[in-house]
Amino acid sequence: MGMFDEFVPSEKVICPKCNKELEGQGRVLQSKSLECVLDSYKQGKPLQIKTSISNFFIKNGWIEAHTICDKCDSYIRFKLIIENGVWTKVEKWEE
Repeated sequence: MGMFDEFVPSEKVICPKCNKELEGQGRVLQSKSLECVLDSYKQGKPLQIKTSISNFFIKNGWIEAHTICDKCDSYIRFKLIIENGVWTKVEKWEE
């Protein structure tokens, strides 16, 4: 599995496969898009990312994150939307 960063949403996150609200540890999303040093980020807070090389800043964009649904056991991916350097919302992953 390796190292990853955790993203704790403040909004309800719904599994796109079974339409149930994610709860417990399944509610915490994981990502390998950043430094992968077990940092924890909360939705609504500025993303302050310190890499081994320099400070890294995402002003506007998105980060891929994933979890396992605690209801249907599906692997699910999400887009974490970044606006003005703040993680603002969780969107369903579109292929």
